[in-house]
Amino acid sequence: MNIGKLVDNFSASVGNILKFTQLVTADETLVDEHEIWCFDFAIIRLCREFENFMLHCLIGLINNDSSTLSSKTGIEFPQHMKVEICEYLVRGDGYFDFRGRSGLIKKIKQFVPSDPEHWFLEIVRKCEYKKSLDQLITLRNFAAHNSPHAKKSALESTGQQNMSSSGAWLKISDQRQTDGNRFTKICESLKRMAKEIGNMAKAKEIENQAC
Repeated sequence: MNIGKLVDNFSASVGNILKFTQLVTADETLVDEHEIWCFDFAIIRLCREFENFMLHCLIGLINNDSSTLSSKTGIEFPQHMKVEICEYLVRGDGYFDFRGRSGLIKKIKQFVPSDPEHWFLEIVRKCEYKKSLDQLITLRNFAAHNSPHAKKSALESTGQQNMSSSGAWLKISDQRQTDGNRFTKICESLKRMAKEIGNMAKAKEIENQAC
């Protein structure tokens, strides 16, 4: 499986979501409530695309090099396994989900070695992506569920004292921010992470071919 292609697809999906928010908010007849709904939907969709990207990156890592999983589990897997088998190993009979950034890291650790730390895990754990990952997941949960617990987590991730909705917070541009609103900032951070994953996957592929 080509992880570079996964990165391209994810970046294109993020671009489409951003285009959607830009087209909707450009409508001058739009009332404020509908603009908020737009960003509520956008963060849910963005999280869905990110979860799918993480899932297929793990599938790709195993599909491209089963020793990644073998070194983690101690079980010797065949060198070449079908994508469908790799997906079953990751997803099982259920669906791919995780509870917050820490849950994502815990999920990744199930499939790649952490001692020494696998490059994929190392990138996802980077401090520079922590804020955007925390906000992505907590704001998605608040937009989807609107529960007191989800709101509390959203407030913690954004450093706010109060928040009426995820969309209301996401549509605002920070005073020091000149490149779009808060939603755009999260999108750009995730795209940078994806690009770093793609670059490292390509470097490892070249390294393995040279051996």
